[in-house]
Amino acid sequence: MYWDVRPSFLVDITPYFGRKLEAVNCFASQFSGDLRDITELYPAWGKLIDRITTQCKYFGHLMGVEYAEPFVVKEVMAVEDIVNMPVVSV
Repeated sequence: MYWDVRPSFLVDITPYFGRKLEAVNCFASQFSGDLRDITELYPAWGKLIDRITTQCKYFGHLMGVEYAEPFVVKEVMAVEDIVNMPVVSV
């Protein structure tokens, strides 16, 4: 997700944030070795984890939770019952 893209909706991932980082850390070997060759394409590993944490905290703040995941929907979404959607109006 890029900072200049407004998400269509956010999902509270607070209970799962630790698990998200564990999953991302499964790819730590992709960032080992000489980082000079890949830093132009990918941020250094420590910065990547910091970016993920900062981004999720930022979007969490927007919806009043600790961590949130942003999503962008370009297609039209179907909603069965707008009254029963568990959404707090901002």
